[in-house]
Amino acid sequence: FEVPTQVTQMTNHMTCQDIFQIFAAFPPRTSLTPQVLQDRIEGHARSIGLQTSKSNIESVKWDDIGGLTEQKEQILTRLALPLTFQENQNLRTSGILLYGPPGCGKTLLAKAVANEFNIGFLNVKGPELLNMYVGQSEKNVRETFRRAKSMEPVILFFDEIDALAPSRSSQGDAGGVMARVVSQLASEIDELHSGDTPARVFVFGATNRIDLIDKGLLRPGRFDFSCFIGPPTSRKETVDMLKTQLRKVKLDEDVCLNQLMDILPSGVQLTGADTSGIVSNALLKSFNESGNFVVKQQHLIDAVADAMDTSDISV
Repeated sequence: FEVPTQVTQMTNHMTCQDIFQIFAAFPPRTSLTPQVLQDRIEGHARSIGLQTSKSNIESVKWDDIGGLTEQKEQILTRLALPLTFQENQNLRTSGILLYGPPGCGKTLLAKAVANEFNIGFLNVKGPELLNMYVGQSEKNVRETFRRAKSMEPVILFFDEIDALAPSRSSQGDAGGVMARVVSQLASEIDELHSGDTPARVFVFGATNRIDLIDKGLLRPGRFDFSCFIGPPTSRKETVDMLKTQLRKVKLDEDVCLNQLMDILPSGVQLTGADTSGIVSNALLKSFNESGNFVVKQQHLIDAVADAMDTSDISV
């Protein structure tokens, strides 16, 4: 049979060993169909932390991220120069740590950066690399960096990195397992930029608790740039973020986002996740009322009021 393009695209950034493992896992005389193959590829990709769908990355555009203007400029500069002037090793940024409260767009921002520069994106959740067997966690870290090098240029994104690299001075590290993992992670980052031709692997980390991360990883040469990703701090930034969330939504002519801001209690800060939930709720209210998805001002007002009733809104 002919393999659909969307299935072949899912193997982008996989290695020859990955392809071999995918087919080796099929039992003898398996009836191979495009759907069976797609399911197997997706399963393997999840096991190695690789984004399987190109749309997961390509659908995230720079303009999809409302606000964070200063942070976006800083990150763009740190990647644009090393990618443009590859012969100048002094421009290399070893690692970028995105920190701040949940729901503010750390993962979305990293995906948008990868799409902006048309480079690979290897997404790894820190806790998934940890293993109960002696030496296996360190091996998982080594394998992750090996895979990233085979995909370069690529962003290697460690989500929840505080779980993978807690302070080595903290209590409760039975057998020194976490200390060895942190040392392995530091060693792999150092190795990226050794030799005459450093790997074009841009290491990103994301955490809600930067205070928990081992200080050895925050020194220059490792995660040498920390960037706070938080909720908007001004009315204008909040309106801009809402405009971003609503730009693909059909709005009634009575919608006024500035007036919508007037109903927010003083000190309330909406995260990207908050505004996404508000827009989704407003669409649901519109459909329940009229059977269409034309959002009116009252739908947004009611959706904001619903959000205020939850305990997740930042104050």
